[in-house]
Amino acid sequence: MRVYIVPVPNPTLTLQPREFPFPALAAYAAVAPLGREREIAMACLLTARLIDGAGPPLRLSIEVRRSRARGARAWLASHQMSARLRAGFERLIDATAAEDPLQLSRPLSAVLEMAAPRLNEASRAELAVLLERVR
Repeated sequence: MRVYIVPVPNPTLTLQPREFPFPALAAYAAVAPLGREREIAMACLLTARLIDGAGPPLRLSIEVRRSRARGARAWLASHQMSARLRAGFERLIDATAAEDPLQLSRPLSAVLEMAAPRLNEASRAELAVLLERVR
């Protein structure tokens, strides 16, 4: 009896796996001290994921991005941080829901500048890579 092994091609409708783009930021948010430190790290992770969905390769629709932005704003309203930093996050969240989400570098840069002292080195590096990607 002969056994033939024939490679089976991937079906054309399958999705390619995608690596999570912010593992260091997620890990830091999980272990950051409770309170303001963790809330800022979580807000950075949330907005980074919104930005990631706005551009390539995902390019989520405007309706999805607006829905995500509304949810993010509601979440942000219940967390403690300075008014200046909260306003920066709100501008960044709103920019992800805009018709043309390409104007993300200025609000992301502002948030990164304000939040950087509260993040670890690996988290700052991931956000810096994201900033370079949206420029």
